[in-house]
Amino acid sequence: MPSNIQLVDAVAGALRESWPGTATAAAAPALEGAAAALAAHALHRLHPAAWVVVVTCGPNELEAFHADLLTLAPGHAAPPLLLPPPEAESAGDIELDGARLAVARRLREAVSASAAATLLATTATALLAPLPEPQAVEQAGRLLRTGSSEHGFEALVAALSAAGYAREPEVVAKGQMAVRGGLLDVWPPDAPLPVRVDFFGDTVESLRTFDPASQRSTVSLETAWIPPCDPARLPAAAPVERLPEGAVFLWLDHDRIAAMTTAPGAAEPSPAAWDALRAAVARRAPAREIFCGDPPPAGIPTLPLRVGAPPGLAGLADDPDQPDLRTAARQKLLAGLEARARAGERVVIYLDTAGGLEWLARDLPPDTAILLRRGVLSGGCEWPGLKLVLLGQPDIYALRKRSARAFVPPAIASRGGRVERTDEIRPGELVVHIDHGIGRFEGTGEIERDGRRVEVMTLRYADGARLHVPTSHAHLLSRYIGIGGREVPLHRLGGRRWQQDKIKAERAIVDFAAS
Repeated sequence: MPSNIQLVDAVAGALRESWPGTATAAAAPALEGAAAALAAHALHRLHPAAWVVVVTCGPNELEAFHADLLTLAPGHAAPPLLLPPPEAESAGDIELDGARLAVARRLREAVSASAAATLLATTATALLAPLPEPQAVEQAGRLLRTGSSEHGFEALVAALSAAGYAREPEVVAKGQMAVRGGLLDVWPPDAPLPVRVDFFGDTVESLRTFDPASQRSTVSLETAWIPPCDPARLPAAAPVERLPEGAVFLWLDHDRIAAMTTAPGAAEPSPAAWDALRAAVARRAPAREIFCGDPPPAGIPTLPLRVGAPPGLAGLADDPDQPDLRTAARQKLLAGLEARARAGERVVIYLDTAGGLEWLARDLPPDTAILLRRGVLSGGCEWPGLKLVLLGQPDIYALRKRSARAFVPPAIASRGGRVERTDEIRPGELVVHIDHGIGRFEGTGEIERDGRRVEVMTLRYADGARLHVPTSHAHLLSRYIGIGGREVPLHRLGGRRWQQDKIKAERAIVDFAAS
């Protein structure tokens, strides 16, 4: 069974063999779906000592590409960095601030000869937009070490408060800190989990990550980096001017990138902004550049790569009144893929959830030659020369190609609004069914009902009970809004607690309106 490393190495071999001699720039065809992520990882394997910078057209394409990068990451490779462009409507977004701070810190580390090379996903506009100066970020942050007395307890609490952290009774979100006796909890904006610092006097006795829902410690740490929480206070410069020399650039759909490049402070893209970016990149003396898309730039050789979209159902019209049409098309698609896999091609299907894989396996022979893996892909790709076919959930279930799945900003995820589409929620999230109350979303799949296959969303309730909600009834669900990050008991299907909770809530609304 080929691993992600083997898939990436196969693409790396194709790039190596097709590269035109000593040229430093080349054109390539448009990279469909996951092909861009495979190419990016392959370039990282071919240039292990260099930064690989992948530039997408805009924020939606960036999020989809970043999700593909994470799914196809080879082995235990360091996670790729994400540098999103600043947007007026997302000013103060802690997730975006954290991503940008992580890039600034890695740029600071890049001046060290021993620093690890980096795979960076970004946009042209983000490369021009002011980013906190790497040295300023390092000076404003705090590096904590177990056994160290470098940062006294009271002094550290005061420094974090001055750096923009909000003091709360419990840490349940990024940018917060909490103090209880000699314990300091803090959630840095660039960290996936908060950190618990246990002091003995002014000495750091232990460092641990912890689960914000249960408040229980998880993993012990030797060091923890606490960056400033308000990067707007720091001096800033365009990150393209801070990139290490000799980087490798992959421009995805270069014509659209040029047309969408926006200068800092400008309301609209401009050719001048694109020219400024190209000049800045040239000053960094890139080792290689690949320009994807048609037509290719003039005057540079073209890589003879054969890559395109895979066979799939993503273009099939979504007719909810004819689910049998999609089922028949999917069975025909799977039969064709099975035949190709048995003939020696590598066919890999990635689905979002374990439940989805389980249902799909029922449509395949017990000894299927198709490889099934869990992971989110914006769409698949096909490399005929490598006998490699990758498909994602949109290709199998006739969904539109997804353009944004890398992460959902907290400001959106916590709105508690009605669910309009299945791709708005992720497995593990709490949802509220209007008739059955709070359950946990497990994923999408198919069940048989009245002799037909129906696509459903599966919710888990108390006592392990499960409820299958047809995707056409997604409007009956809404996101759950928690309070204080505490664990929430699931409702029991058929139980009375949800009805009682609704009655209490309705009475509270009436009482409030009457007051």
